[in-house]
Amino acid sequence: MMNDSLILLIVIPFMGALVCLGCKFFRTSWLAPLACMIALIACCAQLMRVYPALLHARQATYIVGGWSAVVGIRQLFDGLAWIGCALVMTISLVVLLFVMSEQRYGYTFYFFYLLMIAGMTGVLLAADLFNLFVFFEILGITVYILIAYCQERHALVASFKYLMLSSLGITFFLLGIFIIYQQTGSLSFYEIAQYAPQSSRDASRLSFALAALVAGISIRTAYIPFHVWLPDAYASAPHPVSAILSGAVGKVSFLAIWRLVLSFEATAFRALFFWLGAATALVAVIYALSQTDCKKLLAWHSISQVGYILVGFGVKDSVASVGSIYHLINHALFKTLLFLCIGSVITITGERNIKHLGYLGRHVPLLMVLFSVGALSIMGIPPFNGFISKKLIETGVKDSPFISSILWVAGVGTMASFLKLSAIFRRNPYQQTGESYPLKACSALKYASLIFLAFLCCLTGIAASFFSGQIARLLFGHPLQETVHVYSAANMFKTGMSLVFGFGVYLAVLSHTGHRLTAFIRKQHLSFQSSLIWCILGFVLLAVYAGW
Repeated sequence: MMNDSLILLIVIPFMGALVCLGCKFFRTSWLAPLACMIALIACCAQLMRVYPALLHARQATYIVGGWSAVVGIRQLFDGLAWIGCALVMTISLVVLLFVMSEQRYGYTFYFFYLLMIAGMTGVLLAADLFNLFVFFEILGITVYILIAYCQERHALVASFKYLMLSSLGITFFLLGIFIIYQQTGSLSFYEIAQYAPQSSRDASRLSFALAALVAGISIRTAYIPFHVWLPDAYASAPHPVSAILSGAVGKVSFLAIWRLVLSFEATAFRALFFWLGAATALVAVIYALSQTDCKKLLAWHSISQVGYILVGFGVKDSVASVGSIYHLINHALFKTLLFLCIGSVITITGERNIKHLGYLGRHVPLLMVLFSVGALSIMGIPPFNGFISKKLIETGVKDSPFISSILWVAGVGTMASFLKLSAIFRRNPYQQTGESYPLKACSALKYASLIFLAFLCCLTGIAASFFSGQIARLLFGHPLQETVHVYSAANMFKTGMSLVFGFGVYLAVLSHTGHRLTAFIRKQHLSFQSSLIWCILGFVLLAVYAGW
């Protein structure tokens, strides 16, 4: 039965992790990656097996150990959980191929890698707050370890910053749990949603508690102002870890917020996300455009693209909601591809500064093509997947010209950013003369992982009607009622103008004034104390807004 097999999505990665740990005693280098691969394939097979039944039943629940729903650990498997788990397993499997191709990671890496995956699936299936807290802790500790895995100085500092800020977030989360349990006597999503406050004071306390829960998870989702740890962590982590952090871990945190807000009907947060998402998309793209470190540019764009996802969620429209989830999936695909491509560039050249790279397309033409697929996807160029999901979100915000304008400007900045980054493969106006670097070959297995991601970016763009329809069925139980013409003349003209203005912004960045301005923006680096203050202010903002 589907209900009884839900636990396997968590148990299988845990069992695989135990096998990886056994490599310490067996002294075998091949067992850990094999166990990791088998565990992920088994989880993918399980998801495929339950998909038809899920479409029919809409959701399934499972209580661990057969306990009563009041005291037992309850898991909820619905369309949102299936989308999240499928995304986690797909990205994890592709990144695993990349990890195996580098042959530099020991059994401890695979052990924590599988624990991280178990943590993500546990978060997605959790149907009570305590269970959610436990799996967020598993996820947070493993991410902290994997960021610092190579023990480089910058990575150690970035991982410590992540640990401290995520600990602050989990403190907010525990505060919310305490107040909700005090108010309702339960931690179950279902029972909390049925709770009716007896007075305005009780309603205010419950709103404050929900704000604490959302703030705690928002630090890991990393939208403004909770983004402060992300650029350094993504830029400093090992390349496969950067890819899965952007492609899967951040998405799981957002899906947890989605479930909380919808379960507790906290509509006030959606209205706030509408505005915070637009601000995040715009501000982060300005910082991205100013970067000279390849990975830090991608890291800031991870924040910017979260802004689009938040706007889609905040609209409270079925088309925008589908667009939000679709963009979440598409962003996971093309950003994982981009991180792995840039990671490969850094590996083969030993260089990560855009100013020191150029003409790489002559040496690694296939890598240039694969990077171009990811870049065109995030830029929103048809027929790649980013174009489709962005247009679905923009359709949802058509009645808000101001937000539409902000997203259009953010799109222009995205165009300019990837014109700048793509210069490493062609003649680079930034490149210093006489610069040279050693070149190493990319393995066939590494290219296989990149080609598969590029294929998915193309497939989810070309077959967009099928995928958006499946997302709607999983979320609402039926296809979209509204027909969206994403390839309309107006949308194509708007995209063309974005590209033209993006090229203009790119040329402006190359100017003397542009150099000075971007250098100034790059230097605006928050200290650890300032980062803490930003996160606390974000919590206060959520609490005040929820109280309204």
